[in-house]
Amino acid sequence: MSRQRVARNAVFAVAQVILSAAALLLTYWLMMRSLTVEEIGLWSLVVGSTLVARLSEMGLGAGVLRFVAGDMASGRPDRAAQTIGMAAVAVLILVSLLAVLVQPVLSNYLHRLTPARLHYAVDALLPAALAGVALGAVGNVFMAAIDGAQRMDVRAMIQVGGSLVQLAATWFILPRFGVSGLGQVQVAQSALLLVAGVVATLRLLRQPLRAYAGFDRTRFRELAFYGGGLQISAIAQLLFDPLLKVLLTTFSGLTLTGYYDMANRIVIQARSFIVAAYGALVPHIAARTADKAINPELVRGIYRESMTLLLFVLLPYFAVVGASLPLALVVWKGGYDPVFVQVALVQFVAWWLNLLSLPAYMLYVGMGKLRWTILSHAITAAIMVIAGEAGGAWCGGVGVLLAGAMALVLGSIAVMIAFMKEFGLRIADIATPAALRGFCLVLVAVAASAVVSRMPERSDWAVLLALPLGVGALALALIWKDPARILVRDQVRAIIRF
Repeated sequence: MSRQRVARNAVFAVAQVILSAAALLLTYWLMMRSLTVEEIGLWSLVVGSTLVARLSEMGLGAGVLRFVAGDMASGRPDRAAQTIGMAAVAVLILVSLLAVLVQPVLSNYLHRLTPARLHYAVDALLPAALAGVALGAVGNVFMAAIDGAQRMDVRAMIQVGGSLVQLAATWFILPRFGVSGLGQVQVAQSALLLVAGVVATLRLLRQPLRAYAGFDRTRFRELAFYGGGLQISAIAQLLFDPLLKVLLTTFSGLTLTGYYDMANRIVIQARSFIVAAYGALVPHIAARTADKAINPELVRGIYRESMTLLLFVLLPYFAVVGASLPLALVVWKGGYDPVFVQVALVQFVAWWLNLLSLPAYMLYVGMGKLRWTILSHAITAAIMVIAGEAGGAWCGGVGVLLAGAMALVLGSIAVMIAFMKEFGLRIADIATPAALRGFCLVLVAVAASAVVSRMPERSDWAVLLALPLGVGALALALIWKDPARILVRDQVRAIIRF
């Protein structure tokens, strides 16, 4: 039953990402018709800077998932409810307090970084963005609790609803209030997710309200210790995007920052289908290792199967995505923009390679072994700081983008190598002939898209359409010859039987 549950959770997680991605693309489509690229870059900068308020939550929200999964597997929903209540109250107090304290500092910082003509927008966006961060941080506690109860189907429906609210609010608010209305959109979405998360958690755990009001000093210490490790990782992770945006703005202005934000969101959405599916590994392994010794053979088996499925899906899928980028960006933006395509290709390659560490990363988090997850983010942040400054001084925004891509790749490789060494795995366990052919196909797709982006006849729809169709045909042939399709077939049957 456990395997079927993991498969079903993965399917719902992917469905949620697909629907949310569609809503997000429509949201940005509306934004691009009401705002300039510079204004979108400003909103991106404001949101990135306010994430510093999330640093005060000590990782409590993310830590809830592992402990709730263990409590539910042990038949202790009352203790799970107590853990959720403690985490939600602590996160609300800590994040709200820091948001109030950092507002004047961030306001002064953003005023110095942006043109005077946009200061009115900064003053309108900053308080709303901070309120959205506080509401979102508390809401994430309840989303983590739902995941810990291994009901990702419920969480998926809630988040799809939140994306639809964001789309509707953007359509209604943005034409009337311009860039200042983006803050109202974020607050509305965060508030809805929080309320829905609370209601869903109460229904799933079926515990009286007093169960959430208790306090267990030992559990809170465990939660804080585990969450603190996750928070160190989160600090480096959260700082990466704002730091890259600050460096881009410093060396090239808000326009390139806007291009980066839009391109990065597209690529993040493309990879989020896979990340969402593999998120089901965390509560699964947490439930199987809670209060128990870790069985290395069990972990090796889960990793091999997870990596086989990842490569089976990732390589053909990313080959098609890479080949489709020029066409997708033309349709989405309403016209060809070579800078947009080139920025998107850089982000695409970086996040594609970064995904290879996903099974190792998720298994480490589920087992509570956070050393290398922390170090991987620290490596990424350190490379971003050093190489980003050097690259920006050397060749402006292009250097910053390339430094960011290098940081994402090297940081992820570190955690994968560490995991394989710790559990006695070899590259030969995953580097199958089918996987190598898939790597080559992705590289061909990226190279072809880069060539198309520099063609003089950039509006030639025949070329734009032929590229993804041709790569898609090769990807289907690759999948058909891959022995891993038997494993995928078994997973599909497991979902149907659940």
